[in-house]
Amino acid sequence: MSTKRLIVFLTLLTLLAAGCSGTPHQIAAYPQEKTVATYPSHGSYVYNASLELDVRRPDATAERAIDLTEDYGGYLSDSQSWWADGDEQVSLLLMVPAINFEGLYADLQRLGTLTSEHVYARWDGSGDGWNVYSQISLLLRSKASHWPTVSLGSWHPLDTLHQAWNVSATLFGFLFDVLIWIMVVVGPFVLLGLGARQLYLKLRH
Repeated sequence: MSTKRLIVFLTLLTLLAAGCSGTPHQIAAYPQEKTVATYPSHGSYVYNASLELDVRRPDATAERAIDLTEDYGGYLSDSQSWWADGDEQVSLLLMVPAINFEGLYADLQRLGTLTSEHVYARWDGSGDGWNVYSQISLLLRSKASHWPTVSLGSWHPLDTLHQAWNVSATLFGFLFDVLIWIMVVVGPFVLLGLGARQLYLKLRH
């Protein structure tokens, strides 16, 4: 083989090897897009709440709660009252400017003994805490309607005591009612009879 042919052969062999090897490609080399949360440029969170209190006098406490709401620029939206097991309960729906929510909520908690509360927030994009109102649902219950609970298996002694107390109060209340009726209705006739007897004994002697 001549020198020229050898050079041409080696050149072709080199080109062929380069063509077969190729250029490696990177799989999944593109960066993944990230999702970025966006929020309104103006606005704030508005808080609403539900609140339950044990109080001595639900009716008087309800009036105080309404006065406090008005002091903070709010108003009474709805109210209900009822009796359960001989105790009064009052429910109020109070509306207050969102900017005054914390102040009113703290003052309401001081009106009685806190038994339950729930605070939740929603986003409002208006950004004006005076035109946006927070809602507070307030339930006032008499302290007398709640007894501590003690359970010994299936036996609840304090519940039994509570029931016995209610029965005793009803029974003695009935007896006192009967006594009052006797004193008011029968008493005058008894006094008249005793007076007549004394008069008869004097005249006889």
